[in-house]
Amino acid sequence: MIVELLKFIIMNEIFFRVQGIIAGYFGITRDQVQLNSDLEADFSLDSLEKLDLLLHIEREFNVDLSDIETENIETVKDIVNLLQNKL
Repeated sequence: MIVELLKFIIMNEIFFRVQGIIAGYFGITRDQVQLNSDLEADFSLDSLEKLDLLLHIEREFNVDLSDIETENIETVKDIVNLLQNKL
């Protein structure tokens, strides 16, 4: 029970930080960035912008994300899950 609660708290903290990065990147409000937001469909993100956004996220979280890890990222939740597994 405690472990699940800690995982939930960590996921929410990661989401809050990712949400802020994405909102700042696109010049939108935080509430426009949801866990289920699709990077391409909701934010019109092309592959170069996706790479740039992921570089911002790498810097913010001080992690290295490989091409293999990021190639299937489509949603904000995908980013949060990846970061949760890396931290």
